Amino acid sequence: MTNTEFLQSISTLINEKFDEQNANIEQKFKEQNANIEQRFKEQDANIEQRFKEQTTYINHRFDEQNAYFNQRLEEQSASFDRKLEEQSASFDRKLEEQSTYFNQRLEEQEKKTDQLFASHTAQIDKKIKKNNRELMNSILSEVDLVQIKANNHFERIENRLEYLEHTVNTIKVETDTIHLLVNKVANLEERVSTLEKKVS
Repeated sequence: MTNTEFLQSISTLINEKFDEQNANIEQKFKEQNANIEQRFKEQDANIEQRFKEQTTYINHRFDEQNAYFNQRLEEQSASFDRKLEEQSASFDRKLEEQSTYFNQRLEEQEKKTDQLFASHTAQIDKKIKKNNRELMNSILSEVDLVQIKANNHFERIENRLEYLEHTVNTIKVETDTIHLLVNKVANLEERVSTLEKKVS
């Protein structure tokens, strides 16, 4: 494997790790958002159901009270016609008191519902902030870990490149020395050949 192929392989591996990390982070964000949305939907449905139940309960109590008053009016009108005005006034007062009572109960229930909603909203906000902090810390930790690994990889690559450069320089020096020795041997052979010719 050449240096270029080795560097490309290392670069591809690092990019794959970054892509995998980004995919994991994106998936965590999606799951967290889906969970928060589901919690809000459940909370809205619960509040709406509580309002419906309370409204149904109040309507039922009004129906029962009206039926009771109507029955009493019919029974009393048959035998106590002379007390009709007094009885009507009494019923009017009772209706007004009952209406006031139910209005007070409604106001109290609305206040409790508002307080409950505010409390749940505050808790959800705290949980969201806490989860966001934890997720951010996790992301930063993962990014730091990836950065450390990448730095270690690059440092090892630089060391290998320096070693290869040193090796190439050493080979180059040895090659130059060999060429010089070959030239000297050739010169000696030529000189020996010349001396042999002179001697002969």
